Amino acid sequence: MLGKLKGLKDKALSQGITPLIREKIAPYGTLRDFCLDTQNKRVTLSVELDGESEPLHLEIREYKVYEEGGGSWLLVEEIHCSKPWLAKLLQRYVAGRSFAIEEKVAKALRLLA
Repeated sequence: MLGKLKGLKDKALSQGITPLIREKIAPYGTLRDFCLDTQNKRVTLSVELDGESEPLHLEIREYKVYEEGGGSWLLVEEIHCSKPWLAKLLQRYVAGRSFAIEEKVAKALRLLA
């Protein structure tokens, strides 16, 4: 029952965050799918990038939301990508690093943690 409830909350949260993600991606392409799984700490998204014939699929397989220095941060533990060359860049420059996130996103993620 609790898992089903979390699934419904994740779906609602995903729908709430989608416009923010769509806005950030708009200069580069179109967000096709965004899914958040707070129970398993996973985020998946598909993007049709301008000039690319195939959609890009990204998956964050482990993340952590925390507060530090008066701000909210997202630590990306593990990230995978459908494009091998980009997967290597993401492993090098994104995995294991923290990124500032908007407080409204952090608050929503903490509610479901």
